[in-house]
Amino acid sequence: MIPKITIFALIICCGWATVCAQQPVFSCPAEEVIENDTTTNDPLLWNGSYWWDAVIQSQNMADGAAPFTIQVTDSCTTAQYGFILRLDLDNNGSLETYVHSDSLPAAGTIQYNNASTNAQGGTSRDFDFRSVLPADKYQFEIGVDSIAPFVRQLRLLWRSGNTVIPVQLPYGMHSVQWLATNGCGAQATCSFLGYVQDSQMPTISCINGLSVNLMNVQGGLITLWASDFINMVMDNYTPSSLIRIAIRHVGQPDGMGNTTGFPRNANGTPQTGLTFNCGHLGTQLVELWALDQYNLTNLCETYVLIQDNMSNCSSSPEYSGKITNSLLFGMPDVEVFVEGTSNGIPSFGTTVAITNGNGIFNLSNAQALPGMFKIKPVLDIDPLNGVNTWDLVLISRHILGLEPLNTPYKLIAADANKSGTVTTFDIVELRKLILGTYQHLPNNTSWRFIDQTQVFSNPANPWADSLLESKQIQSFFYESVIDAYFIGAKIGDVDVSASPSFGETTLEERFEKTAHISIKDQYLAENETVVLPIDLT
Repeated sequence: MIPKITIFALIICCGWATVCAQQPVFSCPAEEVIENDTTTNDPLLWNGSYWWDAVIQSQNMADGAAPFTIQVTDSCTTAQYGFILRLDLDNNGSLETYVHSDSLPAAGTIQYNNASTNAQGGTSRDFDFRSVLPADKYQFEIGVDSIAPFVRQLRLLWRSGNTVIPVQLPYGMHSVQWLATNGCGAQATCSFLGYVQDSQMPTISCINGLSVNLMNVQGGLITLWASDFINMVMDNYTPSSLIRIAIRHVGQPDGMGNTTGFPRNANGTPQTGLTFNCGHLGTQLVELWALDQYNLTNLCETYVLIQDNMSNCSSSPEYSGKITNSLLFGMPDVEVFVEGTSNGIPSFGTTVAITNGNGIFNLSNAQALPGMFKIKPVLDIDPLNGVNTWDLVLISRHILGLEPLNTPYKLIAADANKSGTVTTFDIVELRKLILGTYQHLPNNTSWRFIDQTQVFSNPANPWADSLLESKQIQSFFYESVIDAYFIGAKIGDVDVSASPSFGETTLEERFEKTAHISIKDQYLAENETVVLPIDLT
């Protein structure tokens, strides 16, 4: 028999009669104590033919640290501490096994099913299966730490030689009663329930995307399974074979109508498969879920690119539209870029169409791609098309307030340096272009195209609003037609004389050979003007 641990003071406690008469005081918890375990199950503890963990169907019962730490305050410096540990080792709700500090079992053993005899008798069972000498098997003891004057912290420990660890108990509900007796015989107890449980989520890893083609079934179908997307799944407690997996189409309800949480079929079983059809062409985000035997979950997210390379779907989507100048004449030979993404995941890269002689573009063989699309026209050739010294005169008159440019598109055309303003700097840039100093404008393209749906809150200042130079389209389902219309502004051409057809030339007769323009704007000093002679020939 191992006696209770006793702490002796240098002065006999009973000499302090008024102090010793006080009873020890436990900081006893008012409710059940939860001991959360995140460690991997130890195969050398609680693992034998007579042990059984019904949750994971294993003779190696899951266990975790359960020191059931408590504090006791006692102004007498001599005290004895003890415990009665009541265990439910078959996890049936009954505390059938007792461990009493006054009559501890042999090292490495427990006296199973001895509750009815008050910790006497029972069946001796091993819990420590390490390859060590019998005397070095784990033995119960009490850890006592002084954390403040007259305050002790008590813990349930296992000792093996010089190694001390917290007591490791099987998952489930247990109970502990702490006992304290001071030097004058004053006693106190503290009893509470303790619960040891798994708190580590399972680990799940997804593959980085999947690309599949629809099958020639009922107009194009394919069923994919959760296992198609999973690299690895594991858990600290549940064997991989007992971890349940499921799949969800992100944002879509599962069989029970839920869009969050572990996906289930209508009957409550894990939703392990998804079927895709022509309405899902493009990038589809999916969630992969893992559920362990303790009902802890985790997920990873990836995507699948649904394609129709076998042409099983009844029709192909069409991305079409028209590009015109500000006079609404169609513009041929404009490149139209169509680019698709879905939550940052490439859908199909970039597709390019060229407008026809009427300014119309059409992508009749593009993939239908749920997600975000960007349609952007680009034309950056023939920078002198429509640009001449008369445009400089008109821009100068606008700056002087003599004849303001009267449409947002003319103002955009006048902004040669793309600064969001019209100033003498734009005249300087255009003059360098006309004189051949520039082969093209360094900070601008030859044409800028504005979405026809653009609303100018202040037509005299088109830059007050963000210019819509591309069209963003959000598509969720299979769409047959997506339209986009843009209006072009030829940079530098404020009299709209540029030919909308590349290679054509528009000639205008000029009767005056030279104009002298007196210029003043915000960039010049007060009372300062600049006179520019402009050759109109």
